[in-house]
Amino acid sequence: MTTVILDILPSGQISGFCSKGHAKYAEPGSDIVCAGISAILQTAYLGLTRVAKLFAGLEMKDGEMTVVLERALPERERREADIILETMRQGLLSLKEAYPEYLNIDERRCN
Repeated sequence: MTTVILDILPSGQISGFCSKGHAKYAEPGSDIVCAGISAILQTAYLGLTRVAKLFAGLEMKDGEMTVVLERALPERERREADIILETMRQGLLSLKEAYPEYLNIDERRCN
């Protein structure tokens, strides 16, 4: 199972995320759930950094991806980040609805 943890600020906004594990829906290379999760997360990162031009820390290693945004963003940048990250959340929730035994989504409250 893949677990995606969303870091949530006191305001309710997402400030980052990390994913761990493999979905194990199918053999590596044929796992559509794992590929879907990866595509959603990588697209969110690209949206943040290439489209919105925000700085986002990225760490990737086998089966894991961590992305962290600055917490104190100017209002316009925060709004853009919110749109991208909420779209990511909705994509993940949709995938979880279709494949609940292969994807877990948790929220971690940040100070």
